[in-house]
Amino acid sequence: MKRLTRIVLIGLALVAASGHSALRAQESTLFTMSTHMPQLNYLNPACFPSGDNFYLALPDFNINFISPISMNNIMQYDETRNKTIININHILDTMSLGDYARLNMSVHLLGFGFRTTHMFFTFSSQLRFNAMLGIPYNLFNITRTGNLGYVGEGNELQLLDGNLFNMNIYAEYAVGAAYSFNELPIPGRVVVAVRPKLLVGYANINTVNTNASLYTAEDFSMLRADIAYQLRSSSVLSYHNGDITVNKFFPRNYGFALDLGARYNVNNLEFCFSLLDMGGISWKENVHEIRPQNGNGQFEFTGLDIAGLITEGQIDSTYLPTLKDTLVATIQPVSVDGEKYYQKIPTRFNISGAYRYKKLFKAGLTLHGEIYDKRFYSTTTLSCDIAVADRVELMAGFSVINNGQSTDWFNPGIGACVSLFTALQLYAMMDYTSSVYLFDAKSVNIYAGLNLMLFRGGSVYERKQAKQNQTSELFPTLTSEL
Repeated sequence: MKRLTRIVLIGLALVAASGHSALRAQESTLFTMSTHMPQLNYLNPACFPSGDNFYLALPDFNINFISPISMNNIMQYDETRNKTIININHILDTMSLGDYARLNMSVHLLGFGFRTTHMFFTFSSQLRFNAMLGIPYNLFNITRTGNLGYVGEGNELQLLDGNLFNMNIYAEYAVGAAYSFNELPIPGRVVVAVRPKLLVGYANINTVNTNASLYTAEDFSMLRADIAYQLRSSSVLSYHNGDITVNKFFPRNYGFALDLGARYNVNNLEFCFSLLDMGGISWKENVHEIRPQNGNGQFEFTGLDIAGLITEGQIDSTYLPTLKDTLVATIQPVSVDGEKYYQKIPTRFNISGAYRYKKLFKAGLTLHGEIYDKRFYSTTTLSCDIAVADRVELMAGFSVINNGQSTDWFNPGIGACVSLFTALQLYAMMDYTSSVYLFDAKSVNIYAGLNLMLFRGGSVYERKQAKQNQTSELFPTLTSEL
């Protein structure tokens, strides 16, 4: 019980430390316009850095969040009292029913890729963390609206509804393969790819069947709260006498996921599609559950009988403790060993179209979508990439973000990739930035790392296109006639 409580508190603290944000997992869509970075393969297994036959992806770091409110929505300065206050009404006006707090962090440990005549292969390994915290809007909103609008059977006020918390820590090992169809009855080239993934789960905490409703009798003579909750956990951590230890570095929490990708190039145009993270993890290591000791609880309150509380001028001192004991008995938790369970990871997709002018400029539109807990989130990004002598890439764009409840229309981003000594590649980017002021920001994505790019040359199609471009520049009339 203590161990589960500590794990829950750690998970909640991580979410809170992220800036009270509605957080969402995704890589930067600025990668889709890059031509030299291996990280574009993370968004689409059918993409490979142009002009390189082998790369080694060294460790990088990514953190991403998207928020329904900013810190300035929570804290406001009251000029009349010369104080900073928390305005609950302003917070609730900014939020909406069904908002989530979500966070994603990932560390790519090591990866590589190499190209053959018509194929390329990739390997990647990473450690991923994601968390989701449901915000009980009605539970807070009742403090200002009351329950007057929710009276009678069938008109209960839903204080809690659905899964409130979910946290995952897992490792991912992926092997990808892609084939390039260069000789087709249609112009251009088609690349198709598949990437199976082995998932190893290290920790999961989630709530299921968690609901709370408030019933008000039509004559206002009685309030009834119906409460149900179930918290499941599976972890390699053990807690004993104040010490947290790791039981296994390779637990039996295995899972599988699959990525699919396709890319079509014709002349200066490129169209891409990818479907990512179709799968989940079977959690069976050290499974525990916390649920009400007496089953789903029901608590009734019929008001105070003032006359019955006072006897000979003395207030009955046992009433409030009895009321408290009844409420505690309704929600009293118990920790038991649980059974293995399966949980999906968020499924994502990317659709993009781009125009490329030689090796100098590339611009296009990318739609990123994510399905999580039966909800759909989307990001639409217009971005461009400028390459300078194969040594520097500068990226810029802006995104329209929909978190399932509301839309933020302008979230700019910038990035840069610099190649040192030809082979060493350093990159950093920040996008989905809703404000340059930290206290006004509702979203931001930060990505940084480095790569080694070796054995330059490119694919058969790229060399053929480069040769045609050179020929067209030398003999433009002859080429156009052919």
